[in-house]
Amino acid sequence: MRLRRTLLFVPGNNSGMLQNAGILGADAIIFDLEDAVAPREKDAARLLVCQALKTVDYGACEKIVRINPIDASAQEDIAAVVPYRPDAILLPKANKAEDVWQVVEWIKAAEAQDQPPISIIALLETPLGIVNSFAVASAHPRIVAIALGAED
Repeated sequence: MRLRRTLLFVPGNNSGMLQNAGILGADAIIFDLEDAVAPREKDAARLLVCQALKTVDYGACEKIVRINPIDASAQEDIAAVVPYRPDAILLPKANKAEDVWQVVEWIKAAEAQDQPPISIIALLETPLGIVNSFAVASAHPRIVAIALGAED
């Protein structure tokens, strides 16, 4: 199990922050494709995050990508970033077990044969997610953590 004491959120559309995130000593870097990125910049952010995962050495930092919700562009996010081998996907607005199952299927479709399985961290941000928290947390073995969206 990885230690996640410090999580550094980095906007996926900020190339300078993406380049320098590894030097700050966080246990995990969360490359944010969701809330930190304006809707008109989502495609560019996805490309920047893929380039960063491919070229920047983040040392021992866990690399987590916060995708967009499943009813938005999550499938495109997953298809783009999974080949660059992030350690985990942060699933926002995880409301039910079916959300996790859908994301697992998209991840499996994008993973290479020799790639270690990518983990999932479920982000509970709605009352429905809280009510279904046990179902979400136990939906699949790829779930390694749940987090609460405290600002939501």
